[in-house]
Amino acid sequence: MLSFALLLLSTNVPSEWLYRASDLLARCTSGFAADEGRCRGYISGVYDTVRAYEEWQSAREICTPSKVTDLELRNTFVDFVSSHPDDLQAQAASVVVLALRDKFSCRGAPRIRQPPKIGP
Repeated sequence: MLSFALLLLSTNVPSEWLYRASDLLARCTSGFAADEGRCRGYISGVYDTVRAYEEWQSAREICTPSKVTDLELRNTFVDFVSSHPDDLQAQAASVVVLALRDKFSCRGAPRIRQPPKIGP
């Protein structure tokens, strides 16, 4: 299911149009409230999209606690890219999905490890 979503994210779109994980990490860690808001909003938007896709497919691949906060989602992304620096040049949305699946994986869900790379 999410493999299809990741495939859609990796279509041939000019690389300058895509948001890299490194750009998102810079927002998440800048120390400015506006950047922090953009960071949390972006990650929450990816999470909401994944949840909607799961509902459409009647399947769960990300099993978060019922009251997960936008701060927890943000910290999950920041922690993930800190331990996976090779993913910083990949699409931000794809890396957010990988981070969420890594921390909140449902039992038995298939795992996709490689996020689509951007540009050359």
